[in-house]
Amino acid sequence: METGTAGPPLEAGEWQRVDWKGTIERGTTSTSAVGGWRNGTLMVEDVAVGDVIDALNRYYRGRIIVAAPGLRDKRVTGVYDLADPITALRAVAQSQGANIYTAGSWLAVVSAR
Repeated sequence: METGTAGPPLEAGEWQRVDWKGTIERGTTSTSAVGGWRNGTLMVEDVAVGDVIDALNRYYRGRIIVAAPGLRDKRVTGVYDLADPITALRAVAQSQGANIYTAGSWLAVVSAR
């Protein structure tokens, strides 16, 4: 992974992300992990937990709040079912030693144990 200017066009298996500060980050991923969302799965490899939670939040009808300091920056690898974002969220949280608390189907809070 490198950070800096946009650089050359992306090739198969490469990714690029721009954060709110304008920092550009580039890296590579397995081409088998790309496009899994079309099959209803989220496949991640060494991805920030915060990015995984943000992706799951798009498939959850409520809102997911992270109340565990430092959790968003930890890294996770896994394959998650987008049809059941709460079960996927529980798997991510458990892998990091965190808990999930829900209020109906409209709120999920991730907190430290």
